[in-house]
Amino acid sequence: MATTHTYTYELKDGTLLEVQQDADVLGATVWDSSLVLAKYLEKQLPSLVTKGFSGSGTRSTPNTHVGPVRILELGSGCGLLGLVASAIANEATVVVSDVEKLHPILKLNTERAANVQVKTLEWRSEDQCKELGLSSPLPPDVEALLPVDVILLADCVYDESCFAPLNYTLKALCDKNPNTLVIMAYERRNFDKEVSFFKQFGEHFRFRHVMEDDLDPRFKAVDEIYLFLAKRRSDKEDF
Repeated sequence: MATTHTYTYELKDGTLLEVQQDADVLGATVWDSSLVLAKYLEKQLPSLVTKGFSGSGTRSTPNTHVGPVRILELGSGCGLLGLVASAIANEATVVVSDVEKLHPILKLNTERAANVQVKTLEWRSEDQCKELGLSSPLPPDVEALLPVDVILLADCVYDESCFAPLNYTLKALCDKNPNTLVIMAYERRNFDKEVSFFKQFGEHFRFRHVMEDDLDPRFKAVDEIYLFLAKRRSDKEDF
């Protein structure tokens, strides 16, 4: 890696998490939306795991899995959200994922977190999977993690070419557990284009906006950064 610098994140109990950033690598910095989501997780994650999207929890029924809560982050970058999640839910299994070029900084930042794993996950659309002869956008080691309870993603909706791959990957990740809770932080940049992502997303997911009162008062930008909770639709009539 090139020159790195440290971002220090303070948990509400005073614990400091030091995260190395690399401004020369796309995605290897702490974005504002990840901070908004991190502070929301500190406040709400234990309750969200129990209640899920609609009060029924995040465990699948009837295929309820046993063991620790499983949390998967997409587009993890330098791994801040995964570290915060692992600190809050210290008995959870936390997986941070991104493309291969982000692995050096992800591994650097998570090497001391015993319950955090690093995985490669490159989002692929249905058409891309067909071209590559793949039955799923998920590599076998990610497929083996399913079902998961919570999926986290922050600042992943900005590149129009990734909208279909991200949507198809999210759908595949939630196929084995209709109660998987997706928690998404989105920073509005060009909504005229970004709205197409949410139209695609809404075909397979129910989602709702997190209200301002549920956010940390010091970490919010209500006209720019939005948080959404989502879960797979059980059928096309599920609204």
